[in-house]
Amino acid sequence: IKKMSEKNQSFKICLLGDSAVGKTCIVTAKTKDEFNQHQMSTIGVDNVFDTHIFDNKKYIFKIYDTVGQERYNSVSSSSIKVSDGFILVYDVNQKETFDRIEKWMNFIIQNAEIDKKVLILIGNKIDINEREVEEEIAKKFAEDNNMKYFETSAKTRQGIQEAFKGIYEGLIKQRENENEKSDEENQNKSISLDEQNPFDEGQKKRKCCPFSKKE
Repeated sequence: IKKMSEKNQSFKICLLGDSAVGKTCIVTAKTKDEFNQHQMSTIGVDNVFDTHIFDNKKYIFKIYDTVGQERYNSVSSSSIKVSDGFILVYDVNQKETFDRIEKWMNFIIQNAEIDKKVLILIGNKIDINEREVEEEIAKKFAEDNNMKYFETSAKTRQGIQEAFKGIYEGLIKQRENENEKSDEENQNKSISLDEQNPFDEGQKKRKCCPFSKKE
């Protein structure tokens, strides 16, 4: 496994969505392969670490599991400001939780530059089978907002690995593109400086400011 700088191998991800949509259960299913039917609601912000191997390189992800209640928004906003990516979660059996995804997106916009972030949308609890939000409607919403869409069940683990792989590799590829762009800009600056001839500059100055003869 190749070693990389800490900056390039570390990412922060924030989960957002209404209370009881299963955010904590999704994280637990991914990081511990467990499901707790009586999972306690998150108070404030909890966080866990996860790793992912991509292209023979190891990456570390810090995942912020936030509360879905309005009164904790000030706590969640601090997590949004430092996050590289976001997982938006709703319950496919509760249409109001899907309707409020736009509110959570606006919450991101208020605290970060959303165009520079990687987002995915998760429709959770597909095992319950009392669906109120059709998959095609959610897919269309995600597509219109430049997000990948996944459906999951934290209880059966269905779709969990695929969803996290989607955001993990999306973040890695975005970071690689940013680094390539930065390297290219630095190279162009270097070429520009190399092309400047200090003797030419001296000639220009002499032409601009000729010595005057003493009277």
